[in-house]
Amino acid sequence: MKKLRGILLRLIVSFFWIGYIRPFSATWGSLASGIALYFFWPDVDPLIKAQSILLVFIFGWVLSYHVEKQSKTHDPYYIVIDEVVGMMICTFMLPRIWSIWIAVFLLFRFFDIAKPWPASFFDKRKGGFAIMFDDVIAALYTLAVLKALSFAMHGY
Repeated sequence: MKKLRGILLRLIVSFFWIGYIRPFSATWGSLASGIALYFFWPDVDPLIKAQSILLVFIFGWVLSYHVEKQSKTHDPYYIVIDEVVGMMICTFMLPRIWSIWIAVFLLFRFFDIAKPWPASFFDKRKGGFAIMFDDVIAALYTLAVLKALSFAMHGY
């Protein structure tokens, strides 16, 4: 039973084993979740989206904590549920326009890799919350850049 629990934990935090693709596990996790979200996310009610983001964040927090503890490794490479929640946040209100989604993916990957403060602060911390929250911050930076570009280009 313990082995099954460990397999299920890793299945979820690795986004159905995507996190085990090397190199660039986080990029594969962002890409896979971005593609999945592209096809159904724009049609989902915003309240359900917000609830889903919160639920995935909480599950990611708890499950990542347990996986990190079991693996005795700080933020194991195969945990990509944080990228999933980051992409959920980035694409919260996006229309289904592929060029915008590509820009979001690239911006999110940039901020997730660059880790501008306070993401860098959380990236150095142990635990499920820190694993998840640095990607939330990367998503918020992505949204800020998108909003600035939208304002510069369209005035809103």
